[in-house]
Amino acid sequence: MRANIHLSKELYSVIGVFEIILRNSIDRFMIAQKGETWFEDAVQPGGYLEINPNCEHSFHNVHDVINKLGPLYHHDALIAGMTLGFWTYQFGPKEFAASGSILLNVFPNRPFGTRQKDILKCLYR
Repeated sequence: MRANIHLSKELYSVIGVFEIILRNSIDRFMIAQKGETWFEDAVQPGGYLEINPNCEHSFHNVHDVINKLGPLYHHDALIAGMTLGFWTYQFGPKEFAASGSILLNVFPNRPFGTRQKDILKCLYR
C-alpha cells in the first residue's frame, strides 16, 4: 500500500505536466485554426459545442468553469480550469467530430495512419 502511495505521488507531477502540455498544444493549434476566442466561441450560440446536443457534457463543463471564474475570467484561466479528463474527451468521437475532426494535427509527429480512436485509447491508459 505504501508503495502505491509513493508511486502515485511520483506520477502526479508527471501527469500534471502532461496535462499542461496537452491543453496548451490544443489551445495553440485551435487558436491558429479558429482564432483567439475559439474556446469561448465554442459555447456561444452557434458554437460547435453549443449546437451539438451530443456535446452537452463538454458544453456544461466549460460554462461551469466560466461561472466559477466569475470576474477573474480570462481565456488562459478558462483553459487552465478545464480538467485532464475534459481535454482527453475532446478526442472522443462526438467532440472530435464537432470541432471539425482536426485535433489529430495537435500531434504532428504521430505515426502515419494514427486515428482519433488511437489517440483517445492512449490518453485513457
